[in-house]
Amino acid sequence: MSTLKNLFVVVSLFLAAPGASAEDNLRAKVVGMWDEESPGENLVSFTQEGACKLYLKKGEIGELRSMDGTWTVGDDGKLEITFTVNGETLTQRAMVKFEGEEMVLTDEKGVETRHRRHVGPIPDKYL
Repeated sequence: MSTLKNLFVVVSLFLAAPGASAEDNLRAKVVGMWDEESPGENLVSFTQEGACKLYLKKGEIGELRSMDGTWTVGDDGKLEITFTVNGETLTQRAMVKFEGEEMVLTDEKGVETRHRRHVGPIPDKYL
């Protein structure tokens, strides 16, 4: 009987504990390395600490091979990424959602980009 009672207490505490917000859940899903598959082709990394890195192919933007930035997810489900390059700041915002294994970003003009989680080393075209 006491085992059942202890189990009930543990389950009750678990259910009463505050859950993670939708923003926290979305943020946790974004963390990692992603391959953009459509409409373009890029590789981007999002860290848990809010840093991001966009890997570039040779010649894509002059001599740049990567762009470092920061990212956040707002209460509204929008992913905001900010890069600073040569003293200029570029901020992009997009609604983020997940469809199966894909991360789908829809920008303010309605353009959708689809990403799949990257597994393995960074491809040579980005090094």
